[in-house]
Amino acid sequence: MNDRKVSGHLGFTRSMCRALSDGRLYLPHEKYGDVPIFDVTGENGLEASRDFHPPLPDRATRANVARQNLDKGARSVTSWEPVYALPRYFYLDQSILCRDCRKTAVFSVAEQEHWYETLQLPTYVEANRCKTCRITHKLGRELDAAARETQKSPTEPASLLNEAKVRLRYHECTGEGNLELVISAVRNVLRQVQVGTEVFADALLIESKAHFQAGRVGQAIYGLRLLDVCALAEKSGTCESQLEGRALLAALLDVMSKGDPN
Repeated sequence: MNDRKVSGHLGFTRSMCRALSDGRLYLPHEKYGDVPIFDVTGENGLEASRDFHPPLPDRATRANVARQNLDKGARSVTSWEPVYALPRYFYLDQSILCRDCRKTAVFSVAEQEHWYETLQLPTYVEANRCKTCRITHKLGRELDAAARETQKSPTEPASLLNEAKVRLRYHECTGEGNLELVISAVRNVLRQVQVGTEVFADALLIESKAHFQAGRVGQAIYGLRLLDVCALAEKSGTCESQLEGRALLAALLDVMSKGDPN
């Protein structure tokens, strides 16, 4: 008999399972123990129990298996038999080595719950980047997509504004990127749209934030004051960018009044 236990969450096959004397199947797993397996669709259809409750290790959190995505199958581990998804029955903080920065990071219980129950990523998906590098990688993809859209419509305000927003977030998260490209894009937008519109307010807020991130606090305050004047002239109400601009302006003025521009 094969005494090898399954580890991880890549999935399982029929050959990995064992049978009891009454014919019931179970999957020997290093973390969960003996997981009950049901034959649900005939000869090859298997499903791991969704009601199984293995003992909880210290600091573990019981998972809500009903909210996990077990319908997409699992990553293939063999080329000759079907592979079935294995639930994550509980979560523990995991130590991972980030593939990008090569630093050790923690894939927390809260992040795992978000991944597998809120976002409903397949249970075989594993974290291989730290949180900072995941954000950077995601923003990098978003920036590439935004830049491609701008190339299709180089003067379209919506495309320019979207690329500027992504570039600003990328710089805010990583400290990298060219803020002058952000300012150039939003000024192109400001030349095209009407003063007092939401698009104008969005562009002015982004330019002010870019100046602030570049260390040009005076120019940031000037832009935010202009945004505040436009908000007062706006007859249809105050948009989110105008509200955010007022809050940022108040914070900057408070810092400046204390003699600490940084």
